[in-house]
Amino acid sequence: PMLFKAFTAQCFAGPRDETPSRPDSMRALDEMGELRAESGAESIGARVTRLVAACASGDSKACLAVGLMKLEGTGMPQDIQGASDHFQRACDAKNGKACFFLARTYDGLVGMDGRGLPRDTVQAGGYYHRACDLGVGEGCYNFAQLLDRGLSAAATS
Repeated sequence: PMLFKAFTAQCFAGPRDETPSRPDSMRALDEMGELRAESGAESIGARVTRLVAACASGDSKACLAVGLMKLEGTGMPQDIQGASDHFQRACDAKNGKACFFLARTYDGLVGMDGRGLPRDTVQAGGYYHRACDLGVGEGCYNFAQLLDRGLSAAATS
């Protein structure tokens, strides 16, 4: 039943705007409006400062945005562990996209140059499952893929 739930959630999640030239993390920042250049808009440094303060105050969307910026090195040095820490804060606050990106850090899908977190498919599966439960279709799909490969059985117990 769990694999069926994950599969159907992904299949019926609706169309996604795919832009192959941009990483998922940058598209997510675009969706949040954090990288749009508008006349009179605040500088990237001021935006980072504002988002870090908002995250510290418990704003899960701001924590997600800071995590994504750290992941990509946008407005600050790239820091996979720092990104993961911010994703964790947002995921703990039930932000499904943050759970999805946190899972990716454990799934070996970011930081392939050796600067990322050690691969841990059980952790990845747990966070994909949580992202799925919070309505993120990609989390359902990736969780089902891990289950299909038999890599995350412990995450379901």
